[in-house]
Amino acid sequence: MDWSSNRPVYHVFVKGGPGGNLYSYGQGATKDWGLTAPINDNNDQVYAASHVTFYYTEEIEEVIEPLQLTSVCSDQRGKARFRVYNPNSFDLDFSYENVDNNNVGGTGTALAEDYTFFYVDAADNAANTTKLYWEGGSTVKASSNQYCKYEVTVIKEWQNSSNEVIDPPDNWVVIVEENGNTHNLGPANVSANFWLEFDQTFTVNETIEGYSPREPASSTGKMFISTALPINSRDRTYTRVVYTW
Repeated sequence: MDWSSNRPVYHVFVKGGPGGNLYSYGQGATKDWGLTAPINDNNDQVYAASHVTFYYTEEIEEVIEPLQLTSVCSDQRGKARFRVYNPNSFDLDFSYENVDNNNVGGTGTALAEDYTFFYVDAADNAANTTKLYWEGGSTVKASSNQYCKYEVTVIKEWQNSSNEVIDPPDNWVVIVEENGNTHNLGPANVSANFWLEFDQTFTVNETIEGYSPREPASSTGKMFISTALPINSRDRTYTRVVYTW
């Protein structure tokens, strides 16, 4: 008996008479010839084959779960930022394009069961709709066109000459200005919290009533300017304004 197959066969059992012959092929074979049933010891003739069994492995098609695309805040001007989640147990290559900006885009690799981020050049006054492609699938998402914000905490702290924190004088004031809003800090309120976009600035102005700028205890007119540079919208930056008493 001869046979051929379009997939690997690992064993063939040729049944004849009271038994059969088993042919094994190690890593698998796709053809063979000259297979027979056992020999009949009574007449030294080969038993007629009653049936033949082939042993092979079903090919399991790898199922790719869809990638998940989310628009997130950007920490770069002129760029839209997206997050890709890969629910699969293996890395998956992808490509992307901004259909609202001449299809500019790029490629990346979504890490298995993890988040991956990418940036795409953004067009002004557009949704910056971005398409994501991977093997066997695609998805699309418009950008939120939002820039990241982060929380800023301004703390007024007084220290003595030994750098020990002490209670502040009763008459000092700290004014924090950001985005047109003003936060007044005094002895009963030694910190201010507010949110900034990543590249906006805020100022801190300190005044102490009854002191002139020439006296050591005075910080009249002193200004602190900070630029916010977060990685994501949950970052907090502490700005500590320290004055030695």
